[in-house]
Amino acid sequence: MRDKTFDILKGLAIILVIIGHCDIGHLHPFIDSFHMPLFFFITGFFLKKRSLIEEIQISAKKLFIPYLFVVCCICIVELFMGFARGPFCISEFLQLMTKYLLCVRGDHSPEWLIGDIGILWFLPALFWGRNLVLLLINNVKSTKIQCTLVAFFVFLGMLLHKYVFVPYCIPQGFFAAGFIYIGFMTNFFDLLNSTKIKRILPILIFLWIYCSSQGGLSMVCCWFSTECISGTLGAYGVFFVLYLAVKRFSIKDRRFLNAISFLGRVCLVIYCVHAIEINFCNWNAIAKYFVIPSEYFTLFQIPTRTAIVLMISLVLLKIKPLREKVFQIKTM
Repeated sequence: MRDKTFDILKGLAIILVIIGHCDIGHLHPFIDSFHMPLFFFITGFFLKKRSLIEEIQISAKKLFIPYLFVVCCICIVELFMGFARGPFCISEFLQLMTKYLLCVRGDHSPEWLIGDIGILWFLPALFWGRNLVLLLINNVKSTKIQCTLVAFFVFLGMLLHKYVFVPYCIPQGFFAAGFIYIGFMTNFFDLLNSTKIKRILPILIFLWIYCSSQGGLSMVCCWFSTECISGTLGAYGVFFVLYLAVKRFSIKDRRFLNAISFLGRVCLVIYCVHAIEINFCNWNAIAKYFVIPSEYFTLFQIPTRTAIVLMISLVLLKIKPLREKVFQIKTM
């Protein structure tokens, strides 16, 4: 039977993704410090030992087909908007296509390349992270050597992102490999039921609070505000606490948690819709149009934005070819 706990965690995480892209001020570091690591921890937890070729085929299908769907939607809308603005500029459209074909997301893009792929970095990064971790656990038997190599790739990702232009979000994939590997080892050693981890949870949560107060961490920028160990352990502490909390409260309010669980099962659809929405919705202009006072802008933006993304996602899920062929969701 499917464990809804992780679906609920993914549902909570995808809502936090939308909230995290709103104007929430000082709450940004607290959300950023764990909500994207949460996805990577869960990915690693369910990562299966299989041949690398098989994993490449599976992850490419699951991640790059939705990526291409979003890119096509964005390019089509940009094409129509370009015609509406005036004379069509082929060079701008080619730049748009190039940045998406190269999956550009970093601090050192070439001068001729304008912009980046925004929040879509997550999909190619997840592809590289999954395959890198599987490559290591398939070919390196020593856990200590595995940990050493994972740490090396995490630091390599940090250096590449900071100093070198590398396409296809490879630095982010290397950086994410650390979190994916921890998730894999959590399942391998059954750490979610470990009393030793539960005893040190207050320390892990303290590390999370400390890291968040210093600026949190950024998965897309391959950056920790504090030492990478404290930032990683802090994020893992939140993952552990959320898992225990969901396990405890899932008995009490099943209707609400079932709804969150559903969001977790379709979180990829929600993520893709949000990636399109974030490209075209000018929320400052929308708030100005509806005469929303600046002090209420955040309260207006979070529920409105979330509701719109969820409604569009539900509409897409009703379209069977999209649901089954693009997002690979066979049952609702």
